[in-house]
Amino acid sequence: MLVWVLEQNPARGFYEHLGGVDLRAKPIQIGGKDLVEVAYGWRDLRTLVSDVG
Repeated sequence: MLVWVLEQNPARGFYEHLGGVDLRAKPIQIGGKDLVEVAYGWRDLRTLVSDVG
């Protein structure tokens, strides 16, 4: 699974805390502004789910 996040997003630590690995970055434009998106990835989504019960 990949999640694209703006590089300047202060919540990037959230994805890192969940074990997301910074895989790559790409330039984008939003509203005429040049920005960078970063892709966080997980190989195994089971790492995101805690066992309940």
